Amino acid sequence: MTRDRLAKQILQWEPQGGETRIGRPPTSWRETITRDLKEMGLTYDEAIQLVRNKNEWDAFLLPVASNGDWSNR
Repeated sequence: MTRDRLAKQILQWEPQGGETRIGRPPTSWRETITRDLKEMGLTYDEAIQLVRNKNEWDAFLLPVASNGDWSNR
């Protein structure tokens, strides 16, 4: 993925200060995704490798319960 692609820019964006509620630090999109991947039993780098192969990604997602229960992973 080249640097100027929008998806790459979004993935690597870091919040720059700004106004947030007291006690709530700014969270980047990547931090949110990383936390969600951890629940799925994947690291960020593992997920990037997995999604590069559509068949592998589909096979990973297939057994996921419709209610979002990742405990079968």
